[in-house]
This record gives sequence, C-alpha cells and structure tokens, in this order.
Amino acid sequence: MQWWHPEALWFANISNMILWFTYVKGAVRALTGKFGAGITFKTTIKGAGKLLDSVLGDLWMPLLCFILSAISLGVGIHKLVSTAMAALLALV
Repeated sequence: MQWWHPEALWFANISNMILWFTYVKGAVRALTGKFGAGITFKTTIKGAGKLLDSVLGDLWMPLLCFILSAISLGVGIHKLVSTAMAALLALV
C-alpha cells in the first residue's frame, strides 16, 4: 500500500480551503454588517460591466486566502525539510 496519495491530499486541501474561504468571508461580512450599515444580500447581477465591477470588489478575499494558504504550505515544507535534514545529520 502506498503511503503517499497526492490526489487525495490535493482534494482534501482544496475542500478545506473552500470551507475556510466561505467561513472567513461570512464572518467578515457578519462583522462588517454588525458594525456597519447592516448585512445585505446580493442579487444576481446582470450585464458584463456590472459583473466585472462586482468580481473586482470581491477579489481581495480569495487572494488573501490563497496567499495565507501558500505561506502555510511554505512553512510546512520548510519544517518537513529541516526535520529530515536534522535526522540525516544525526545519522552521520
């Protein structure tokens, strides 16, 4: 049996990122609604120009989630490599 399943890990990472993104987006909107003008519900936007304006306004949240996920991945890989190197040096 293979101990490394990259496809399953990729699917788990994507689903966790989607859940985290929706939670953070909902929490930010709830907090801004609590302290701001109130919670608003968006309707379906018609037209290419209006859709583009809406997408650019909501683009900061997925970008922030991606950057934080990439930083987390980098820290995890760094810890993995440094632990493996320390173990190899201990054997020598």
